[in-house]
Amino acid sequence: LLTIILLIQVVLNIIYFLNYNTQIIKSKSVTQKRYFNLSIFKNLFVFLIISLIVTKATYVHPLDDKKFIKYHSITSWVKINIDNKEEFIIENQKDVDLINFLRVFGKQKIFYDEEGFPFSPKYILEYKNRKIYHEKIIKYFKEKKPFEINNNYNNLIGYLLIEKNNSALNIEKLDTIYEDDIFIIKKTRF
Repeated sequence: LLTIILLIQVVLNIIYFLNYNTQIIKSKSVTQKRYFNLSIFKNLFVFLIISLIVTKATYVHPLDDKKFIKYHSITSWVKINIDNKEEFIIENQKDVDLINFLRVFGKQKIFYDEEGFPFSPKYILEYKNRKIYHEKIIKYFKEKKPFEINNNYNNLIGYLLIEKNNSALNIEKLDTIYEDDIFIIKKTRF
């Protein structure tokens, strides 16, 4: 709501400046032109001050936001306790917030991210291969169907992250390294 109000204010200011600018061009008075230049800087200064106040009043850092409270404990634990470069396999690719929290605040690599499609053509084949192996790994843990994993990926994958109550994976034999009310992290071996 505040963003909409701020946008309306900016549009009204632009309309005012354009209207006032045409009046100044018609009258060639030097004092009016100086006043117009001063008026622009004054209005820009006021706009910046209002923007800073609105931002300060409305911005909440994601680690302090109550909407993301379920990600705080796992993110801080991962950041502190997992420092190697092995990547995470995440079963629930629909939980984009979890993936982003682990990547940004937990400083971890994610093996495959459904939403993280690459912009560069040279990485599209890698994205496709990782998607295929991600599906094979999840299928392996669901149905225990054997598969061959590329040696390049075998050394990358180190952890499996699942939701505690929504997982259909058969992972009892894997070592649990983290568990809370919502998430479980297991150390993987292939």
